[in-house]
Amino acid sequence: MSKTVSTITGLIILFLFCTASYVWLDKPLIDFFLNYKETAFHQTFKQITKLGESQWYLVGGLLLWLFYRKKDSLQAGGGLLLLTSVAVSGIAVNILKSILGRARPRLYIHEQIYGFDFFHIEYAWLSFPSGHSATALGAASALALIFPRYKTAFYTAGIIIAASRIVLAEHYLSDIIVGSFLGLATTLLLYQQHFRKTMHEQPLDNSLRGDILILGALCFISFFAGLGSVPLFDVDEGAFSEATREMLASGNYLTTYLYGEPRFDKPILTYWLQALSAKLFGLDEFALRLPSALASTGWTAALYFFSRRMLDRRTAFISTSLMMLSLQVTIIGKAAIADALLNCMLAVSMFAIFLYYRKRQTAYILLAFTAIGLGTLTKGPVAILIPLAVSFIFFFLQHELRVWIRAVLNPRGIALFTLIVLPWYTLEYLDQGMAFIEGFFLKHNIGRLSAPLEKHGGSLWYYIPVLFLGISPSTVLLFPVLRKIRALTANPLNTYLLTWFGFVFIFFSLSGTKLPHYVIYGYTPLFILMAQALPGFRREYLITLWPAGVLFLLAAAPVVIHRISKGVSDPYIIAVLESAIALMESSGHTVILSLAAAAIIGISFIPGLSILERLIASGTIFCMIINFHIMPLAGKIMQEPVKEAALITKAQGYKVVMWKINNPSFLVYSETLTERRKPEPGEIVLTSVKYLKRLPDPIIMYKKNGIVLAKLREPASQVGTQKAQ
Repeated sequence: MSKTVSTITGLIILFLFCTASYVWLDKPLIDFFLNYKETAFHQTFKQITKLGESQWYLVGGLLLWLFYRKKDSLQAGGGLLLLTSVAVSGIAVNILKSILGRARPRLYIHEQIYGFDFFHIEYAWLSFPSGHSATALGAASALALIFPRYKTAFYTAGIIIAASRIVLAEHYLSDIIVGSFLGLATTLLLYQQHFRKTMHEQPLDNSLRGDILILGALCFISFFAGLGSVPLFDVDEGAFSEATREMLASGNYLTTYLYGEPRFDKPILTYWLQALSAKLFGLDEFALRLPSALASTGWTAALYFFSRRMLDRRTAFISTSLMMLSLQVTIIGKAAIADALLNCMLAVSMFAIFLYYRKRQTAYILLAFTAIGLGTLTKGPVAILIPLAVSFIFFFLQHELRVWIRAVLNPRGIALFTLIVLPWYTLEYLDQGMAFIEGFFLKHNIGRLSAPLEKHGGSLWYYIPVLFLGISPSTVLLFPVLRKIRALTANPLNTYLLTWFGFVFIFFSLSGTKLPHYVIYGYTPLFILMAQALPGFRREYLITLWPAGVLFLLAAAPVVIHRISKGVSDPYIIAVLESAIALMESSGHTVILSLAAAAIIGISFIPGLSILERLIASGTIFCMIINFHIMPLAGKIMQEPVKEAALITKAQGYKVVMWKINNPSFLVYSETLTERRKPEPGEIVLTSVKYLKRLPDPIIMYKKNGIVLAKLREPASQVGTQKAQ
């Protein structure tokens, strides 16, 4: 009872102090530190604050756990505690930021805006609590528990890092106090509830709890960290997001529209989920991508528990880690499109089908029909085709075709599927008539199989390089799987997994339309097969050599781009390549990627690490480089100009037409219904530098990385007429 009273008393004191700070201290402190802006004191704290970024502690905690996993339970457990406490407090802080919506000091400094606006989650409104402070004090307390002799130094460093946020006028004092409290409390609670006994009395590596904590941290790194920090990518993310915005603006939740015209590309479920997220958190990158991140979490959970049930804990852990750390999955798994949810539904339906084969329980049939129905409401017939075709081939090979027919014709399953799918498809047909049939079924489903849609074609071998790069950093594990295909088919589970991957790979290789993410529909079984191959893999150096090699190649991008640009004549491409070189040089791209590649190679020389530990450590570094450097860099090059032009349009209230380009994200950010047509004299146009010469005497209003916002001059006769009037 006394402990509860102390906790309540402490929370009340914290609340009262934060309230007092909000009223009397927050603004005066910001005003005080503004006097030191651009001084050496300010520049020093700009470097100190970088130590409050979570990636250092996520990677450090993982490496500490990997190195001491079988040697020292205190330090191994401490590494896991460091990793999980930073991840958990980071999630908690971001949820609170999104709900509370406090204006950052920059809004107070420039616009005299001070206070809260709930569920307002633009970056400028994500001040309370401070994420850097939560990371700094959470990490400091974890390190103090691992190395108690130096606890004073760790806590002092944590406080200085947290204080840097107010020195730089990035946060208020109350933001820092609550963020620090959350970081400290998270670490101590995790330690008391989950780590105290483990760190001091027993090893960690056989614990289901340990698996879930590590996989949870990897999930955070892969799908949630920086979810809203990169602009929406055109065309796909922009198109989905703009269709959702138009849905919210019109109140029409049945038919999706893009540029004011019906969009029949995909069914409705993803739009509904994005609209719900936008209603809760506001219309921005975070809200639009959140449904995909959550679906990817469900996808990984399904993979883990199926693999654990059918094989063992180690294989489940490996396969799930491989998937979350892979290049294509970490990119597509949080994109504001339908594919993460589709992959989740495919995984659930395919796992349920195999469980039915093993157990012959009707519940698995019903689960499969439910997942197929939701997948069909997400992306259409492909969610039916893959489970139906793969299961038919598998049951035929197992001489169980009658069992398959009974399952497919199960009345309860068909009724469940119909109940999920039929209402929207029927209502959409009644609303749009044959335009829906022709646009959705004939063009975007049947049509894309026979011929390239929107110029997305490719050779028969298109998916081979996509596969090798897409499953990085674990590509080398593909080769033992390919070598042992014949032996693998002796096991029904492996036969099923190979059939699943093989059908997807061959079917989409033969399809007229080819897009890189289509092959991901077959990645889930491949990761299980690769996980089984890992224990027998003897060339351990290749585990780190492949991802290091990919990063070294990416590090050389400025040199390669410079050479390529010499033979390019397209003005837009030239502008993009020039900006790419400039941004890479200014961001230290080559140095960052070279150091990351060197660190991955260095893991090969750490004694005592198992091949699994090397794989996870190198994969984590690889994944973080993709998510925290490559994707933000790509966003700055390709999408930041579109977003900036849109924000100018929104702020000035311009009416803009879009000509010769397709950037639906512009509509999302400008919150306008932009027409796509040739501009008339006097109108403002968004286009690219490639087409600028075709415009009569344009006045450049904004120009960056090949994107141009320009106004066409009105004819002199028309201007004179207007003056006379």
